[in-house]
Amino acid sequence: MIFFYLVFDPFGLKSGAEHPAFSTGYKKTNLAIAPFSDGSLFMCCQEDFYDSHYIIHRLIGQWINSSGQKIGTIFQIAEPEDEIAYYFPAVFPHQDREVIICYEKVNEVSSRANPSIMAKVIPRPQVYALEPFNLLEPQNDATITTNRPIFKWRQPGHDKEFYPFEFNFELYLDTDPDFSHPKIFYDIADTCYSPPPIDSLKPERTYFWKVLAKNIGHDSLWSNQKNWGFFVKRGASAVLPQLAGTVPVRYSLKQNYSNPFNATTTIPFDLPQRSKVKLIILDLKGREITTLLKEELPAGVHQVVFDATELPSGVYLYRIQTEDFCQTRKLLLVK
Repeated sequence: MIFFYLVFDPFGLKSGAEHPAFSTGYKKTNLAIAPFSDGSLFMCCQEDFYDSHYIIHRLIGQWINSSGQKIGTIFQIAEPEDEIAYYFPAVFPHQDREVIICYEKVNEVSSRANPSIMAKVIPRPQVYALEPFNLLEPQNDATITTNRPIFKWRQPGHDKEFYPFEFNFELYLDTDPDFSHPKIFYDIADTCYSPPPIDSLKPERTYFWKVLAKNIGHDSLWSNQKNWGFFVKRGASAVLPQLAGTVPVRYSLKQNYSNPFNATTTIPFDLPQRSKVKLIILDLKGREITTLLKEELPAGVHQVVFDATELPSGVYLYRIQTEDFCQTRKLLLVK
């Protein structure tokens, strides 16, 4: 049986041509395209490339969205076979979620009068429907005591039934709820992010934030909430990365450095085991001024940066409390 097919070519591609979204740098022939009602396409062709001293022939496919951009990655439809020199594909849309691929396999010596005909159904990756997602932390109208908060949000809903794909996020941060001059953090792969020390937040200010999610189909969606903001308390601190080294054998609160200090100082402490830690600043009468840290930390050597920009000069106390340990030391702020 001889298999005939008609190639629909909306981009003006000819056999062997390279569409930017379908480019791998190897020779392509026998291109076939299936258009869908929403303007997206499925493209299929033979690709020839060198593997050591041999030419490998294989059949590859790629989904293209209505803007001409890739959906997912180029994938292999037919395994390379030593005796097969030509693939002649035809593709047909099916039920908006699938494409039917029929192709002939022809070797070097046989003719198309006696082809080997194959057929496959390829499901369409559903990467357009980004479902709404919410911001988690810092919560709206919250007052925080760190100038390097960890921002957290939910993963947007998506259909992973057929093709796995990755999200990419952008975090927007501004003191203006209209985001007139936002600080933008790009290429965030996870659903949580802590800005680097150079981008630490200023105390006594309200910040607004939102997240833009993007998928591999180049679709995007903003987080649900509007005017989502939090307040950075005076004396906010930054928890620095855990220091490398052996695990301490006992709890310890070290002397801050530098001391005396102007504006900022670092407070080190040791945890011999995972602990719920509270680190606070007090005046000499024992009244709590601010909480630098209140969270569970792993065993190790830790340090917190205390920003006293908004405090007057004087002697202050700093105290660490865990379930099994409590210690207080003095620090001197000189301006």
